[in-house]
Amino acid sequence: MRTCVYVDGFNLYYGALKDSPWKWLDLQAFFESLLNQQDVRRIKYFTSVVSDQNPRNPHARERQQAYLDAVKTLPKVEIITGRLRNGKEKMTDVAIAVHMLDDAYRQEFDQLALVSGDADFLPALAMIKKRFRNKDIVVYVPDNDKDAIGSFYAMKDIVDHIRFLPTQGLKHSMLPNPVRSGQRDIAKPEAWGRVRIK
Repeated sequence: MRTCVYVDGFNLYYGALKDSPWKWLDLQAFFESLLNQQDVRRIKYFTSVVSDQNPRNPHARERQQAYLDAVKTLPKVEIITGRLRNGKEKMTDVAIAVHMLDDAYRQEFDQLALVSGDADFLPALAMIKKRFRNKDIVVYVPDNDKDAIGSFYAMKDIVDHIRFLPTQGLKHSMLPNPVRSGQRDIAKPEAWGRVRIK
């Protein structure tokens, strides 16, 4: 099936990556491996630009930009950014819902894969299922997102498949270090450590 993947970047980060050594994630390699029986057409990665005014984490913006620049080199990945205000994301959830609905109406996919444990997406998913009964919907809830347990049960009657995001494949889906982009090399942030892939 033609599959489009919609990644809630902050949900993925805080649910599966934050305390791991796998932040330098190759989104395309990971989701193509995860959905290896499907024809992955597009991976849309939604995130908000973090503030460079945070004294507790003064280099967070720099690290995020390095990652986004590296991910931009992946041919199937599209980055859609919102913004943060007072520590909260603005427009990201709305953007994900709009893109899912728009792509459904434009017949961009046979299967929709959403990576998030956020129950706010239930109305959009329910509408897609109502209008396009033949489209398959799968939701991957990031493993460590304990708050998503309620969303898991709320979604299971609306979507076709709901699973916890398997994290064992993360270590096999790392971007090269550095990533070559045009005439420049993009290095993994030193604070993210060295990762040895066995």
